[in-house]
Amino acid sequence: MKLVGPPQGSQPVSPFTVLHSGHRQGSVSARHIAIHQHHPDRSSSSICPFPLFTHLYRKTFPLFPSFLSISSQSLSSSLSSSLNRAYSGCDLCVIQFAPTSAVFFVTSNKSPLREKSEVFALLGRMQTMNEFNVVDHPEVPMERLPEDYEWYKQQIAGHHQAIIKNGERQIGFLKEKRGDLILKLVQEGIRGECEVQVYTRLAELRNQSTVEDDGGEDNEKVDVVADQNKIIIQQLAQLVPAFYGVTKVTLGNTERQFLKLEDLTMRFRYPCIMDVKVGKVTFDPLATVEKSTREMSKYPEQQKLGFRLLGYRLHHPAADLEIADKKWGLSWNSENIDDGFNDYMKLTRENRTQIIGIFKKHLRGIHEWFSHQRVYHFYASSLLFIYDSAPAEEGPVADVRMIDFSHTFPACKSTDQNYLFGLNRICEIFQRL
Repeated sequence: MKLVGPPQGSQPVSPFTVLHSGHRQGSVSARHIAIHQHHPDRSSSSICPFPLFTHLYRKTFPLFPSFLSISSQSLSSSLSSSLNRAYSGCDLCVIQFAPTSAVFFVTSNKSPLREKSEVFALLGRMQTMNEFNVVDHPEVPMERLPEDYEWYKQQIAGHHQAIIKNGERQIGFLKEKRGDLILKLVQEGIRGECEVQVYTRLAELRNQSTVEDDGGEDNEKVDVVADQNKIIIQQLAQLVPAFYGVTKVTLGNTERQFLKLEDLTMRFRYPCIMDVKVGKVTFDPLATVEKSTREMSKYPEQQKLGFRLLGYRLHHPAADLEIADKKWGLSWNSENIDDGFNDYMKLTRENRTQIIGIFKKHLRGIHEWFSHQRVYHFYASSLLFIYDSAPAEEGPVADVRMIDFSHTFPACKSTDQNYLFGLNRICEIFQRL
């Protein structure tokens, strides 16, 4: 498993060396995983079986006791100091070291990772060095899933079970073990109601080839606008994941509502997925001043670009998984943003031209819809890009869909210029790639 940090130009990812009490104990390559365990009452190293990781990576690394330090010419001194502090009294899973960043998960010795579901949940959401505290909360238990469900492993952004917010563990996407659907938690309050209403309306019109005529001369003028809006919504239904209603799932002792959605990655052998949040402004008209200020300060470049890269998951045909998180996305600016898209597209190989062509076709369809629709304005909504890194006998496979509709507002007869600004920039980038 590999994680991509901020862009480093052509600088390769360096291996790192594990040192114990000043003596070299071994080197670990950047694409392997090392697991270290602290033993406060022992001074000798020990080997501890870890069947899950042994199975995944087919390689066992020793567990080092006591004080550990990381040595690499490409690592900063401040990073090394932070790592030394992080080791104290903890179990530490190091996934990879990049030239200027580290990725790992920390858990208390009093509550080690015992279940595969917990490990997969952590691996499903990589966190960078300065975010390790968000997963270091053993006192906040992981929700136990019913037997028919598992955590969805392809999630890139949004609420996730590895994230702790306000003392509570977030709930990510679920996946039916014996089905093709994913489940997205219905958020509390108006945001959840909004997304349910949008998907419900889209589902009602998705399979209708024509709009029903209610008849009656007195209602004809009023119905013209309503019918036009229905047609527009019907067109939108083809641009989003299919919706199969709302279901209830009990997590722990709490019954929760979930949206049942099409898993867009199902038809891909090795899906390469990127989440792009679209719009100069991602906060909706009801946001407080504090909320809007906070959102704008996250990524000032979004005012220029009109979008933000949230990360990607690239499945290599060689079975490696490469993940870029939000830190990777925040590292791009208006001068080098093309490189960010090229980074995502790097596994297209000989199919690059065809896959870019498919993306451009989908983007043109979405742009055409936005250019004339005056029904909805979307805030904090994303475009999900997917391509298959495996060579296809019948040609390359790729897709682009709109997702996330918890901040959807009536358009009041105006086009969504906020979304269109970012969409135009994305279309321009794909013209240059």
